[in-house]
Amino acid sequence: MSRPRVAALAAAVALALAPVLSGCGTTQAGAAAIVGDNRITVNELQTATTELKRLVQDPSQITQELVLGWLIANPAAVQVATEKGQAVSRDDALRFFSQANFANGSGGTTPSPAAVTAVQTAYALQLLAGQDVDPATAKANVDQIIADLKADKVTVNPRYGTFDYAWDAQTQSFTLSPTKVGWLTTPSPAAGQASPEPSPASS
Repeated sequence: MSRPRVAALAAAVALALAPVLSGCGTTQAGAAAIVGDNRITVNELQTATTELKRLVQDPSQITQELVLGWLIANPAAVQVATEKGQAVSRDDALRFFSQANFANGSGGTTPSPAAVTAVQTAYALQLLAGQDVDPATAKANVDQIIADLKADKVTVNPRYGTFDYAWDAQTQSFTLSPTKVGWLTTPSPAAGQASPEPSPASS
């Protein structure tokens, strides 16, 4: 990966913003999401998010939802990039970590496989739909990725929301939306109904 591309990817990651989301859905226990036969575990997601936070000046810019969008899109994005002559390998992503002087929580310099996957996706998406890509070409590339993801079927863990199959140009990722649940709502007394008076203490 050339230095200009590394710098561009770093800028894309640094500018990525996503809201904190929550919701409801059904996945296998311990899975953050399932894409076709691929299972993304909660531990993989949390580790990747923690490691990517170390690559930016403002760690709050990297959320689990943003990273999960990259992990979900990986197989489709990498495949489309390859078909378009923009292949991005895991070695390309690893070089990004190396040039960014990455250090993991154990003092080593090797990122987790999930973190590499997320950066590989971010890089592929930048080449396919980044700001330097013709809008019509970018839309066609994104539409192809979305079609592939729909064919695979994406299921997301309740805590992260629902996968929208929608591209967010600002975060360079695919969005997840929160699903509101009503079981936390505290019912209020009906109109005109007084709260019950406490029973008098027995003498």
